[in-house]
Amino acid sequence: MSKIDELIKEYCPDGVETKKIKDLAIYENGKGHEKIVFEHGKFVLITSKFISTNGVKKRLCNQRLAPIESGELAMVLSDLPNGKALAKCYLVKENEKYTVNQRICKLTPINNLVTAKYLYYALDRHPGLLRLDNGVDQTNLRKSEVLNLKLNIPPLEIQKKIVQVLDDFTELEAELEAELEARNKQYEYFRNKLLDFSNGSVGIPKIDKMLSEMCPDGVKVYKLQEIGNLFGGMSGKSKEDFQKGNFKYVTYMNIYKNPSVNINEGFLVNIGEKEKQNSIKKGDILFTGSSETPSECGISSVVCDDLKESTYLNSFCFAFRPNDNLLLPGFSKHLFRSTELRKQINKTANGVTRYNVSKKMFQKVCIPVPPLEIQKEIVRILDNFSKYVTSISEGLPAEIEARKKQYEYYRNKLLTF
Repeated sequence: MSKIDELIKEYCPDGVETKKIKDLAIYENGKGHEKIVFEHGKFVLITSKFISTNGVKKRLCNQRLAPIESGELAMVLSDLPNGKALAKCYLVKENEKYTVNQRICKLTPINNLVTAKYLYYALDRHPGLLRLDNGVDQTNLRKSEVLNLKLNIPPLEIQKKIVQVLDDFTELEAELEAELEARNKQYEYFRNKLLDFSNGSVGIPKIDKMLSEMCPDGVKVYKLQEIGNLFGGMSGKSKEDFQKGNFKYVTYMNIYKNPSVNINEGFLVNIGEKEKQNSIKKGDILFTGSSETPSECGISSVVCDDLKESTYLNSFCFAFRPNDNLLLPGFSKHLFRSTELRKQINKTANGVTRYNVSKKMFQKVCIPVPPLEIQKEIVRILDNFSKYVTSISEGLPAEIEARKKQYEYYRNKLLTF
């Protein structure tokens, strides 16, 4: 950092100036777009999820109630206590038309004191805003709290150098994340190919031979309602029931994150002796019941292990129990996260601000059910391939996390002066 140190000595012999946000940018609140959100809208809706995923999780709408342009910042004003989105910023890029949702603010630099990119790095998840995260059910930042926040504002020449250093860190992190994404897509492509029986073959000689011998008329396809039953998660539970529990339960995030349920996750709930709640067992396919977007509804996770004790399902989830000896748990694990099944499940989600799976529609989702011998061979191949992809990319998440910490360390160091 010797070059930056030299510039500070040259341009700031008496120290770096501090200025309030209100002296640097114009503040505007976003507007509610919930009733006009559509999958095929013209404008990218900037929500807290959009910002927290750096633009990956998109929602589109057909009106632009709160326009935001390239070079302007959007910042999250509301989040759950100790969440990761509060005060998270997004610097709007070119080539897309954006509009800002409610509980997001827009900041437009108003003078030549600060560049948009420096303002982004200086303001993103600023400790002075995070210390205000003291809500019970939700934390909200007020306009006055944002506008009166003080930032170190060095001369533009120094801002430029700082941005260059931090850009290098974020670029490396983006390259690592792209590599991890490529490995995952490699597995997904192979999985989708092996689970597509529409042409009577999957391109694997051994499986194709089994298909021709055991399924001469093609693999049978069933509606879920024909081969099993749906059941819901826990009901009637209070906050106190989750404070002193006596039985394990599977959480929403356990399902969302894991194709196979992590039975070692230690969340407990109190279940009374005479209380009637649905417990889960090996072979059950668990699903998330709702989300902010249809594409995240009905995410599956399969109980692939024998359960030694009664285990229950969170109330915001539901489960499908196939008839005995019809679906191998390992086969379900891959099948219900395949592209074709996800397309069908997405269509079962209804809503406006939050989407919920329609159980009536969900029961009509169709799945291929090959003989168990074929399922077993597909599971063997996909499990091995999944392990291969994981083995060559297992170091990437740790490397990405290390780079994030390195970036945060240098960002704090560069912006403290």
